[in-house]
Amino acid sequence: MKLEMFQTVRLNTGREAVIVEIFNNGEGYVVDIPLENGTYDQKVIHPADIKSIFERVEKPFLAAV
Repeated sequence: MKLEMFQTVRLNTGREAVIVEIFNNGEGYVVDIPLENGTYDQKVIHPADIKSIFERVEKPFLAAV
């Protein structure tokens, strides 16, 4: 599966990360990992480091009248 910029993934460590750069058509990625103090840890990872990906789902918005 091809990953895209700013897609959220779960790493094998259990942490969530956001892809901020893609190398060689998916051979490696730079990710931002949110930390508890509000900052980010930036790391280079490989596809084997990814456990799963998050998908966005769009649902209709029903406004109360």
